[in-house]
This record gives sequence, structure tokens and C-alpha cells, in this order.
Amino acid sequence: MDGKDIFVAEHEPQELEKIKQYLADSEYHIIDCATDGPSAIRKIRMIHPDLVLVDFDLPVTGGLEVAKISEEDHIAPALVMAPISQSTFIDVHCGQWDFAYINKPFTKLTLLQAMQLVAISYRRISRLEQEVAKLKDDLEARKDIERAKGILMEVLNLSEKEAFRKMQKQSMDKGMPMRDIARAIIVAYETGK
Repeated sequence: MDGKDIFVAEHEPQELEKIKQYLADSEYHIIDCATDGPSAIRKIRMIHPDLVLVDFDLPVTGGLEVAKISEEDHIAPALVMAPISQSTFIDVHCGQWDFAYINKPFTKLTLLQAMQLVAISYRRISRLEQEVAKLKDDLEARKDIERAKGILMEVLNLSEKEAFRKMQKQSMDKGMPMRDIARAIIVAYETGK
């Protein structure tokens, strides 16, 4: 895991001390802690840690909700620490919320491995989300270009190849992306109707 700045939300003092010791021995840096859900949410939004360790049984706002907010708002990956008695509940709700969890009690090695896997998965998912966003943008640009090309073909009675070349030439002459040229053609056409 590249980032070593960890935020811990744990309401049991003994558990918090154990986690602090595990992380200190492993050169991780706990940048802040909270003992309830609202404080955890407020703090992680302010400090943007590299990873959030959150207790399932946090008072007021539970650990699942804190994990959900952390990940959905793209603040940081979250690892929920849950008592073994809650495993069935978590497994049932895991389909609704995509998060990782580790059962208490856990060993230092188990915790560190889970943290590593969560961080790797989060980075992978972030890259995939960026790729999907780019593909969507490219598709929208292609739709705009195709629509503008159709307008030029209809209005100027051009072939598809000629319409594309005309847009391409304008793009090069004006130093503008093809999508911007296409949008300008679409707007001019719709305004002129």
C-alpha cells in the first residue's frame, strides 16, 4: 500500500489501542481517530486519509454507513471491522454496499493483509471508473460528430466523406477539437430551424 495515512473509527478504547499498536509496528501513521459515526464522517471529509478503518458498531451512525460514504464520495477506501456475530448480516447486505470487512478478533497480519487488498482494489476500481468515464465521453463525442456530419450532409448536400473532411478541416484551421466543431454545427442548425 502506497499511502500510510490511516484514519481509525473505533468506539472501544482497548480495540483502538490494539489497532494503534499494530499500525505503529508496521510503520503506518494514524492521522486521526473518531469514536462515533458523525465525527468519523466529518473528519475523513476534512483530512482525506489513504484508508479508513471503521468499526461496525460505531455509535449514532454505524460503520457500514461511514464506509459507504467514504467510498461513494471517493474519499478513501474503507475496511469495516466487524464482530464475527455480525458476519451473516454483513454478507446479506454486502450486495447493497460494496465494501470490505474483516472479522474481529483479528491478528496483526490479517489486518495488514486486508488493508493491502482493500487499497489495491480501490486503486483498480478508481482506474476502471476513469476509463469508463473516458469511454462514455468518447461515445458522446462520436455521437455529436455523427449528428453534425448528418446535418452537413443534409444541408450542404455532401457525401459522408466530404462532411467529415469539412469538419476535420475546420477543426485543424481553428485549433479546436472535432467535438466542439460538431457541437457548434448542431447548435447553429437547431437555432436556424
